[in-house]
Amino acid sequence: MIKKTEFQFCLASLLGLCVLTFLIGCDGKKNFDPPIVTDEFDRFLVTKTTQIGDIIGQVELVFPNSKKVTWSLIPPVPGGDQRNYLKEGQLDATEIVEIDTDSAEIRLKAHPSSYPAHYYAEVRATNEDGFMEQVLIIIVMEETPKQENALDIFTQRIDGSGLSFYATADVDPRKIAYAANVAEALLSKDRKGSGKITHQLKQKNRVMTIFKTFEERNTAIAFYMHRRSLGIRTQDLEDEEIIPDYLRLGGPANLRRDASVEEITHLIHSGGIMDAYPEVQERLEKATQNAIDRKFYRPWDGLPADSFSHEYLAIGLDIVYGVRQNQFYMGRIKDENGNLIQPAFRLSIDNDMLMTAENLKKYDPELYEIVSFLFPTRKEFFKEMGWEIYTSKIIYLAGSGEHRDLFIINEDGSGKKQLTNTDFSVEWPSWSPDGKSIMFISYDDKYQGLYIIDSFGKNLRKISIDDEIPDTPCWSHDGKRIAFTAAGKESRSIKIVDINGVYLRTIAGEGIKGGYQSWSPVGPLLVFESGKDGNPEIYTINVENGENLTRLTNNEKLDEWPCFSKDGSMIVWAHGVEGDKDLWVMNADGSNKRQITQNIMVGDAFSSFSPDGSRVVFTSGSEGKPLSIYVIYIDGSGLKKITEGSRANWSPNF
Repeated sequence: MIKKTEFQFCLASLLGLCVLTFLIGCDGKKNFDPPIVTDEFDRFLVTKTTQIGDIIGQVELVFPNSKKVTWSLIPPVPGGDQRNYLKEGQLDATEIVEIDTDSAEIRLKAHPSSYPAHYYAEVRATNEDGFMEQVLIIIVMEETPKQENALDIFTQRIDGSGLSFYATADVDPRKIAYAANVAEALLSKDRKGSGKITHQLKQKNRVMTIFKTFEERNTAIAFYMHRRSLGIRTQDLEDEEIIPDYLRLGGPANLRRDASVEEITHLIHSGGIMDAYPEVQERLEKATQNAIDRKFYRPWDGLPADSFSHEYLAIGLDIVYGVRQNQFYMGRIKDENGNLIQPAFRLSIDNDMLMTAENLKKYDPELYEIVSFLFPTRKEFFKEMGWEIYTSKIIYLAGSGEHRDLFIINEDGSGKKQLTNTDFSVEWPSWSPDGKSIMFISYDDKYQGLYIIDSFGKNLRKISIDDEIPDTPCWSHDGKRIAFTAAGKESRSIKIVDINGVYLRTIAGEGIKGGYQSWSPVGPLLVFESGKDGNPEIYTINVENGENLTRLTNNEKLDEWPCFSKDGSMIVWAHGVEGDKDLWVMNADGSNKRQITQNIMVGDAFSSFSPDGSRVVFTSGSEGKPLSIYVIYIDGSGLKKITEGSRANWSPNF
């Protein structure tokens, strides 16, 4: 927070993630009162008319502090801040300005060597309870920018019903349109209802400004000096922070987080919700504090709990819209020294509840109800955005008697369709990595062998493998090879052929007795079961050279039917005794084993992960009852039967 002078301006978002915070000496007493400065960066202007000794601005604490605070400037250290504003080659602001240790006034002590230029440093506020830093940027120009030029930098603009979007010339126009669509979609429920939030946003002239890079924001001096006199209140984004596919695809791990929905939610909250629904804001603040008290939520930059209601609201919206349903918690669970710490957000003290909409409704119903009151449902939001809600597919086997055909069904149990109608019975189906093909085998004497068909049930072809009867085949991560179990009279082995059936190598041969394998989607690992030590256990092995055999389970019960998650980070398998097994999940290295099913049926097996890793599909049945296909979250919640059948396999995210 900076005193408003003619020659300074600030871009900091008061409640975002702090650049660098060290809170030392905390003993939990009420008088613990570390200093808190603005969380991101402050900017001040120097022109040719600025004189040596002139005060160009003053840094202030966000909240009054009861203890003496000492101020200092630190030369920039590349990479020394969390947001990476400090980089190699930057000019040192301590060469031209100094800070008063008591008042935090910034004075010019030497003229800059050139105009224009940018100088960087860090401001540190220190008292007996700790210190906090932020980035200081001195903007050097020949003269003070004029108000009539304040909006010149924004050559692309979209004015919506509640928010406007201003962007510079190099920002991708598609990203601007996407962000504007997000705002319109989030406000659609309000527009169709009372319209109170939209009205408040328009009254306050709320604008999202989008820059190509952080450095480009330094050139928007005229805008930031005069925006208040123009009646504009803003939030900033960078081009790279807008990832349109992130939310639509459910926040996949291979995509960087999309910040646009979060920042737009913050704008809607501060510019509209707080004034339109003060009673809802009060509920939100209480819900935030309640989550902090329950250790479900940990504010991350030292501000009071009621300053984090906007962040808590954005987290709730993310969860309701399915962005984090494959995660158990947000943020780190270990500090820099490897010690366990509370994550930023979770729904369970044990970090074992997935952040799904269903679990949010169960464990934090107040936040769920607030989000549901303010914003459209996930289905409504997707419709407003022009998206189809992604529905992955599951293939499985069904039939009468000894004959089984291949079927496909949506993950919610709708859209059942038969894919094969052959003279032979189908076994062990599996999707190709790109989702375009399905592989299966037949045991029938006349048609025995390996087959591939496309995902529409067309173009069936047989893969000839000399002198082998393939069993339980699976695809390599690149779709160019096939691993299968070769079942002999005395033992089993795992062999690799190319997509045309040409033999390449034996991976787990005599002595290993491997079988029922699954190929990691991201690397050379194969997971399989083996009874080489007398009892079926789960192992991994390097596919390329047959080395690094690693045992992941070690117990007296059966461990069978392992399968990798789509990102290769987890393995699901069946564990128990014959006729009474449950599903378990572990990390790919064998750590963090945990049970999913709890004796819901007998013989849970043949499981496969959903594309986002949040659920598994499996076959289960008991004596006198038909085999059926079930879906369940990996935390054991949300069990659902989707159809009768067996040996299901979940599609990749295609």
